[in-house]
Amino acid sequence: MKTPIPVELASGQVLVVGDAMLDQYWFGDVERISPEAPVPVVHVQKREERLGGAANVARNVASLGPRTALLSATGQDEPGRTLMRLLGEAHIEPLVQADARPDFLRQGRRLRHGSHPRKRAGQFLGRGVCRDSVRA
Repeated sequence: MKTPIPVELASGQVLVVGDAMLDQYWFGDVERISPEAPVPVVHVQKREERLGGAANVARNVASLGPRTALLSATGQDEPGRTLMRLLGEAHIEPLVQADARPDFLRQGRRLRHGSHPRKRAGQFLGRGVCRDSVRA
């Protein structure tokens, strides 16, 4: 049974504030175990990039209908451009401070074999946001 979305929410405006992440999913088959260490060697067959962190929260809110904006920060590099493209596809207004440093992004990587998660790796590439770096 689906719960109806209140009209006030669907026609409202929501601002999400937080750390935007770019989640990367790698799908593939384990072909063998590495001779150097007891770890599986995966042949990656498909890659997906999705909104993560506060950007994922904004995507979920936007799917309920309200006009949604995200206040966050990212780098002026390929992952940052990918994040901006995904925000646009999800109809989220990006209020994003683009930092010239190419290492300003939180990334989450997940490796899947079939329907089973194999490995999760988180990485924070950045120096944090000082209060003067984000302007409203």
